[in-house]
Amino acid sequence: GKRSGNLWIVSKQLLIISLLQSLTRKQLKITAPEPGKSALRNEMVSFMQHTGRRPKYEARRGEHDDLVIAAALAVCGKCTL
Repeated sequence: GKRSGNLWIVSKQLLIISLLQSLTRKQLKITAPEPGKSALRNEMVSFMQHTGRRPKYEARRGEHDDLVIAAALAVCGKCTL
């Protein structure tokens, strides 16, 4: 990421990679009660499977990705900036 004044500009790619690394390394555990836990899981599956020639960091058409982005922002403090 790069700094712009008091703000950090971080790409979606870095956010998602950091989220995946946190989950893979078991640094992040999803403990939300249902139905939130299932909603996040479903969004992550939809989000992660959205690839074409180049990966796109967004939900498929008609799907949501708000919870995925929120989780990624939550771990962003541990991003390699």
